[in-house]
Amino acid sequence: MDEKIKTKHAINNAHIIMIKAIHNLTTADIAELTGKKPTTVNTWFTNPTSSGYRRAPDDAARILMGKYSLEIY
Repeated sequence: MDEKIKTKHAINNAHIIMIKAIHNLTTADIAELTGKKPTTVNTWFTNPTSSGYRRAPDDAARILMGKYSLEIY
């Protein structure tokens, strides 16, 4: 079944949110892996309609997607 999930998150943010959930990563884990500050990483998980929301950079998404799968077993 091909179910589509709608989100207002930027695609990089959505990928990182899924990786975080699937692999039980903390914000600190993601910050360490990507070389970003934890406060910066937190802005990627903020409500997309919030003024504090920031798009996750391509390099951060690439690092995480290179290390972790988006597949759920």
